[in-house]
Amino acid sequence: MILNYYLLAQSFDYHCMSESDNLMDRIFKIQDISVLVQEHDKSILIPNSIYHQEIEPGIALVDWMYGESDQLQDERKLLELVFREGLQVDEDDYESNIRALIDGEHLSFALIGFYTHVDGQIPNSTCIWDANDWLFVHRYFLRHCQHTENLLIGFYLCFPKLHFSDHVQSSIKIFKPIRDYIDEIIRHLSVLNDHALNLFIEHRNAGESEVLNRISITGGIACSIQGNPVYERSNLSFYFMNDQSVNELVICSPHTKLFNNYSGYRIYFHWGKTTIQKGNKLLIGHIGEHL
Repeated sequence: MILNYYLLAQSFDYHCMSESDNLMDRIFKIQDISVLVQEHDKSILIPNSIYHQEIEPGIALVDWMYGESDQLQDERKLLELVFREGLQVDEDDYESNIRALIDGEHLSFALIGFYTHVDGQIPNSTCIWDANDWLFVHRYFLRHCQHTENLLIGFYLCFPKLHFSDHVQSSIKIFKPIRDYIDEIIRHLSVLNDHALNLFIEHRNAGESEVLNRISITGGIACSIQGNPVYERSNLSFYFMNDQSVNELVICSPHTKLFNNYSGYRIYFHWGKTTIQKGNKLLIGHIGEHL
């Protein structure tokens, strides 16, 4: 799942400024988003029409950003840097893509907004207003992935606190068609990414069952442990590349149950090992049928 990122031209018009918007704050937020885009080896796409938007009453963005005013010099330079690192795009292509997005087509691009009170026709689920929206927007697009072969790339983008065994690439093929399962898979992975490690650190002294119970309560998903060490070693062991570039076998016993407590579909995981991703990530060994 590879996305492109357009600056939403109309969001730079001061008429789109909400009561909570502040010009300086919005510049800092869009700079944070720009850093995220660059970290993923992408460039922000900039339509020409953006320069004519009135960022303040009577002042076009191009005049505000490149003018000789002594006010907000640092902030103007910061926004100028975001634009300098972006790529200019054809205006007709930009407008065509915006119309298609409004019409409900699931295209492979997201919109980066400035002021937040924009035309209600623009789907909010495709808009990134600050760094916190990054994961939510990417998870929205992941829901429209049509092929399991592309899922693992999307998983790493959408769930940065999770690390996946190569086995997942094959185990997930059990879901056919994937569109019937993808929402539930994303829901579970989101809970594991957003909450599991923090809850494990906070409650691990109370035991694994208590941690899983906390995850169930927090995320509204069913969790369990297997409980038979011999069975776990034989059936729930998966290879992960460790920090020394050596395949390491890890037992992934805790699991979530997709859809309900009696489901035959599971996500098996491990709380993390110091030898893999420096111990900072939950390890996902299997997504698929009950083992």
